[in-house]
Amino acid sequence: MDWVTILLLVIGALTAGFINGFAGFGTALVASGFWFLALPASVVPPLIILAALASQIVGLWKLSGRMDFRLSIYLISGGVLGVPLGALLLSMLDPTDVKTIIGWFLIAYALFLFKGLPAAMSVTPKDGLPDRCVGFLGGCLAVSRVCRVCSR
Repeated sequence: MDWVTILLLVIGALTAGFINGFAGFGTALVASGFWFLALPASVVPPLIILAALASQIVGLWKLSGRMDFRLSIYLISGGVLGVPLGALLLSMLDPTDVKTIIGWFLIAYALFLFKGLPAAMSVTPKDGLPDRCVGFLGGCLAVSRVCRVCSR
């Protein structure tokens, strides 16, 4: 490996780690932008999965004492409902449009977090509706990520 490839791998990993630490997600989206430039396409998806898994395990380990895992049913139920819609949208949308939508979402989300969370968002509703919505969107996006990896 030459030094440019190693530099792109390290910069991609550091940038993805920063974004994941800041937003809580985005490891695969950010790292793939760097790693597809430096590595063969067949190597990148497994590497992305390992990096994303490692970053989420570290976050889970750090927060495990403060988390109520019974509330994860909201995220799981939303995700299960989002997968069929994600599969349908994937068959209908152009991949370039999907990439553009995800990119704009990440920019808007980062700007929203830079601004600070409104006081109304600091209170968790008892019905779990926001968590179900996040799980639903995660289920939709998971289908597109899995299908992109499988199609390579």
